[in-house]
Amino acid sequence: MNTIPIANIAIHTRLRKLQPESVLSLSASVQEIGLLQPITVALMLKETDQTEPHYTLIAGLHRLEAYKMLGKTEIPAIVITATMAEQRLMEIDENLERAELTHLERAEHLSERKRLYEEIHPETRHGGTPGAVGIACGGKASKDVKNTFLPPSFSKATAQRLNCSESTIQKAVHRATHISPETKEIIRDMPAIANSTIELDALASMTANEQVKAVEAVKSGQAKSVRASTASGQQGKPDTVMTTKPDPVEQLLSGKIDWEGKAKHAEDLVRIQEGHILTYKREITKLRGKIKELGSLSSSPVIPPQTDLTAEVEGWKRRALEAEEQCINLEHRIGEMEANLPDQCDRGAALRAVIDEFETALHTNFGEVYKETLEWFESRFTNLVFAIKKAKNQQQ
Repeated sequence: MNTIPIANIAIHTRLRKLQPESVLSLSASVQEIGLLQPITVALMLKETDQTEPHYTLIAGLHRLEAYKMLGKTEIPAIVITATMAEQRLMEIDENLERAELTHLERAEHLSERKRLYEEIHPETRHGGTPGAVGIACGGKASKDVKNTFLPPSFSKATAQRLNCSESTIQKAVHRATHISPETKEIIRDMPAIANSTIELDALASMTANEQVKAVEAVKSGQAKSVRASTASGQQGKPDTVMTTKPDPVEQLLSGKIDWEGKAKHAEDLVRIQEGHILTYKREITKLRGKIKELGSLSSSPVIPPQTDLTAEVEGWKRRALEAEEQCINLEHRIGEMEANLPDQCDRGAALRAVIDEFETALHTNFGEVYKETLEWFESRFTNLVFAIKKAKNQQQ
C-alpha cells in the first residue's frame, strides 16, 4: 500500500453516481478514526512530460472525495497494473458487492460487466472464437481445443461471484438491454419503478415508445404502475383517465376491517432489516474468532518467522469494524422506517406490492425463497383468510 498525491489521480466516467450525503458522512468518519480501507488505483502509462507517476481511480470515489473535503493532499492507495477493460471490470465488481444499488443500476452494472467480460474472454461470447464458444456454452469441444482450458460463460462466472443463480444474472442483463436509454433516465429518480423487478420486466417487454408513454402515465398520475398502464391500454393518452380493475384486497382494507396496513408494512421491512443485522452479527462473531486464531498463531514458534500474520490480523479487524458499521447503519435505517414509512405508504399499495413480489418469486425463482419466508407467508395468509370470513359473517 502507498500514499499517493490526490492531484495525480484521474477520475473517468463512472456507472455509480456520487452521493454527497455519503461523502459527508464518510468524511466525519475519516476525521474521527481514519481511513479503514485504502482506495484502489491503476498506474497510468507515463507521459513524456510527467515527472511523477499518475493514476486512474478504480475503486473508492466516495473515500477520495471525503479526503478532498477534509483538505488532504495525499491518500492511502493500493496501486495495480491493469488494462482499461480490467480496470472497469474491477470498478463494477466493487459496486455490485458493496454499493446499495437499485435494480435498474444493478442491471446496468451487470450489462456492462457482460460486455467487458466477453471483451477480455472473447471465446465465451456467442459467435466468438470457433470451437471455443461451443465449450463455453455447453457444447462439444473440437479436437484442436479439446485439452485447452476455457473460462466459464459470463452468466456462470458472475453468478458464482455474486452467489446467485444464472437466471438472476440473465434477467438483469435482459432488463438493461431492453429498456431504452431515454426510459432509464426518466425512471432513475422514480424508485417505485427503478427498484422493482416486476415494473422493470414490464417495461422490458414493451417497445421504446411504449416504455416512455407508460412511465409518463405513472409520473403524471394517470396510472398507478407500469403494469396498470399496460392493463388499461391507455398508454400516453392524456385525455383519458387511466383506471385499473377493482382490487379486492384494497376494497377489503377500505371497509370496516382495519388491518393497520401502514404499520404492518413497516413491521415487515423492519423484520427484513433485523435479519440483515443478525447476518452481520454472525459475520462479526466469525471474524473475531478468526482474529483470535490468527493472533494466537502469530506468537506460535511453529510459524516460520518470515510469515507476516500481523497484516492479516489487521485485515480481519478492519473487516469486523466494517461489519459493525453496517449493523449500525441498518439499525439507523430501521429507526427511520419506523418513524417515517407509515406516513408515506398507501396501505393497499403496500400490501399489494408485498403480495406481487412474493407471487413472482414463487412462480419464477421459487427455489430461492427461504423456507422461513414460506412458512411466514403461509401463516399470515391463513390468518388473513380466517379474518376475511369472520368479517363477512359479521356483515351479513
